[in-house]
Amino acid sequence: MNKPYINKAYMKWWIAMLVFTIALVVPCALMPQILDYYDRPGSWVYNSPFHKDDLLNFYAAFFTFLGTVLLGVGAVFLSQQANDMNKRLIKIEENNYIPTIDINGMAPEELKEFLPKDVFAINLDDSFTDITDSMELSPETDGDVLVLTMTNVSRTDIINIELFKLGLKLKYDDGRSQPITYETLTISLNNKVPYQSTIPFLIGGIRLTDEMLQGNPMLSLTVEFHSTNFLGEVYVQKIKFDLISLWDRQINFPAVENKRNIMVYSY
Repeated sequence: MNKPYINKAYMKWWIAMLVFTIALVVPCALMPQILDYYDRPGSWVYNSPFHKDDLLNFYAAFFTFLGTVLLGVGAVFLSQQANDMNKRLIKIEENNYIPTIDINGMAPEELKEFLPKDVFAINLDDSFTDITDSMELSPETDGDVLVLTMTNVSRTDIINIELFKLGLKLKYDDGRSQPITYETLTISLNNKVPYQSTIPFLIGGIRLTDEMLQGNPMLSLTVEFHSTNFLGEVYVQKIKFDLISLWDRQINFPAVENKRNIMVYSY
């Protein structure tokens, strides 16, 4: 339930309360005058077997009953609203503990701020990404290597993370696209991302020919992570983003564009 809908519901409820209160108070206030006006020979009050005092007591009890019912209905309505609000707050709090990853680019000099054990490295097929103790990538690495970062933007430690699927394709300005195929994925080094931490995310072994890179295309990636939080719950997150790069070197530090979460759900 969104905020405008809540405001409209409250407005309708208060209007109904005002109308009902007026309809309740006005007859109560005027009832003695009404009964006194009709208390004369030939009127229904005069010929009634009930005395005027009895009728006043009856109307007083009746309107007291209606007021009690109205207060009960109001209490139920406000209680329901409070319950809905509590459910939304609980849902927001639970969402904070859904492990969620954000992907960004990394400048070359930033890689030296990390340690080899911090790196989450993915290699396609039988390729291998060599990282020295000084956090340099070896030019002898097979295929192209993308240097990115992954950040834990949730409020929970990710005690285990696995790249379950990786989709790669080149997108050209004329609307063409070309998928980049591979047989296997090899995950090495780090497999956890602590609370609100950032670690290097390397994808190695991408084999791109000069013919494929004519026109400086964008590389589009779709990644699917399976992440486990500190409660042992496993969540699936799928992210799609494009990489902009000059593709003039084997080790690439591209810019991330058109990034969006496709889905996050419990496994």
